[in-house]
Amino acid sequence: MLRRSCEMPLGLVNCLGWDMGLPPDVSESVIPEFPDYFRVVNGGIGRGPGDGRVLELVCWSGNLAKSAVEKKVKEDAGRVEFEMQFSKGFETDK
Repeated sequence: MLRRSCEMPLGLVNCLGWDMGLPPDVSESVIPEFPDYFRVVNGGIGRGPGDGRVLELVCWSGNLAKSAVEKKVKEDAGRVEFEMQFSKGFETDK
């Protein structure tokens, strides 16, 4: 759901996995658990980082296409609050 083409090089998913909150073995642990949503296909050479395999979105779910922040905004009538604390020793000059 990150790309209009509904597919992404598996090597790119592996590179961005930590940032997206995915386990390091996403292709062995997560993808097989959701065959109704994802499949790995041979994408050919030169389609991105990795061995040419591509993660393909099989079924689009509008409910899953919204982030937790977007859902929260809708529930709270457009307000999102983020907690913020400065680290110890942080000082600002006037």
